[in-house]
Amino acid sequence: MEYLDTSYIIALSVLTDVNHELALKLEQFVKEPVISILVVLELYTYYSRKTSELKRAFSGDVDASSIVDAMVEYSLKRSRARQVDVEINSVVEIALKYAPIIPLKTLDLLHLMLAYSMGAEKLVTLDKEYARYSSVIERELSIEIVHPWSKG
Repeated sequence: MEYLDTSYIIALSVLTDVNHELALKLEQFVKEPVISILVVLELYTYYSRKTSELKRAFSGDVDASSIVDAMVEYSLKRSRARQVDVEINSVVEIALKYAPIIPLKTLDLLHLMLAYSMGAEKLVTLDKEYARYSSVIERELSIEIVHPWSKG
């Protein structure tokens, strides 16, 4: 099972994303993709900040929320990921334990702990912070970080 980071899903879904080609190369490592509600939230906030750009791609009078909904829905379908529900308080408790050992930013650490709580063997990402701590993550959590800079 592979937990998909938001950075990967956006790059995979948006043809004009600077990392689109990198995401396509990582797709070969994705067999049983999963995500959390946190990924869905990040997709909504990302596309909400891009509404003026996105509106230019549509003809006619389309409201921003419809565009955001459509982009999130497309991104989720494109990723083929299944959303797994995990109790967030328990995830935060685990994150508190690992924060001194794996010093990621808060959202990155939460994604990692969500992947761990789901039993994911891999985390697929385009975030260089995960790559930076990949050896400690693998040692402590037995989660392989799959990123463009890994050997695969």
